[in-house]
Amino acid sequence: NHIAQDITDNLGHLSFEPFTLNLGPLGVFGGKQPRMIWAGIEDNAQLTALHKAHEQLAQRLGFKPEGRKFTPHITLARGRGASTQAVSHYLSSHDLIASTPFDIDEFSLYSAKDSTGGGPYISEAIYPTA
Repeated sequence: NHIAQDITDNLGHLSFEPFTLNLGPLGVFGGKQPRMIWAGIEDNAQLTALHKAHEQLAQRLGFKPEGRKFTPHITLARGRGASTQAVSHYLSSHDLIASTPFDIDEFSLYSAKDSTGGGPYISEAIYPTA
């Protein structure tokens, strides 16, 4: 499809310098019906700028702005049917995840097959730093 190719090609024109990220606190998506546990990423100006550049590119190509708040994270677990209490207990007993800072020198474009619960994801392209 030509829109997918436009996105793939135009992402290659974004330039960014390598940067370092740190893990932040744990969180959950799904509210009263938790479906995903994640480790947050601490605020980072370079990551925010890269996200903004992605959003601007998508809008120039005709996509509507993303309505959800940008929440950079690493997915730790997915599931359905867990009680709010069980997830709260897990979060409170595992909220001290230790991680060394990690360097970012590329980003990837992924596509997702339609499914319940997210994924499977396919790496479509990798974009290194400038």
